[in-house]
Amino acid sequence: MTSKFIRKYMGIAKQLSMDVNCLSRGIGTIIVNPKINCIISTGYNGQAKDIPHGDSYKFLTEYVYPQLTQKDKNRLKEKYYIKQEDINNIPDNHPINQIYDISGKSVPVFYCDTADDFGDFFNGCGICPRRLLDCKSGERLDLCQCNHSESNAIINAAKAGHSTVDCYMFCWCGIPCVDCTNDIINAQLAAVYCLDDSVNVGKDAYQFWRSEWLFDNSAVKLVKLSQDFLNCKE
Repeated sequence: MTSKFIRKYMGIAKQLSMDVNCLSRGIGTIIVNPKINCIISTGYNGQAKDIPHGDSYKFLTEYVYPQLTQKDKNRLKEKYYIKQEDINNIPDNHPINQIYDISGKSVPVFYCDTADDFGDFFNGCGICPRRLLDCKSGERLDLCQCNHSESNAIINAAKAGHSTVDCYMFCWCGIPCVDCTNDIINAQLAAVYCLDDSVNVGKDAYQFWRSEWLFDNSAVKLVKLSQDFLNCKE
């Protein structure tokens, strides 16, 4: 496949990453049949069909809260607790400003003693539960209900009756996670194109050395694209 089409397909994957329902990061993926140079499937990260959003009261109280450890609860209190009498003096950089518009609105005092407390405080906050706990990439995936972009693209290809054998995957992200890497290998894709560390994708920049090891020991070719390559007009 020519560099021209590699850049075009990465551009499409980037567009997909800009309109997702995941609260953590935007990732877009397309699968291309290189024999006919045609897209056979697309995917982006997000929850499965009919599953509540990650910041919904139902998901927070019934799915996230039962998995919180005492250490998690202590971390949340340390991060978000404010005495009611101090609400008018909240620093601009305080994490609670991500959740509540302090100006003209009453900020509830944070409690995490019950699931209802937790759900009431963070309902509709627009922040992934893993981000609330400042988890690093790949940590506490048990708190996330979203399926990854790469896996969704493979599933969508299967639903449409398209074989992924010897196809190419283009991902607007760093190296796929271990779970997605195993899905890619089992789907018998021929190559995966993703971003290297030079591409500025902010908090979405991450690499998984274990995934790279899996690719190195499989039949799937891993290609990491640089910012210079993506910017090239040739």
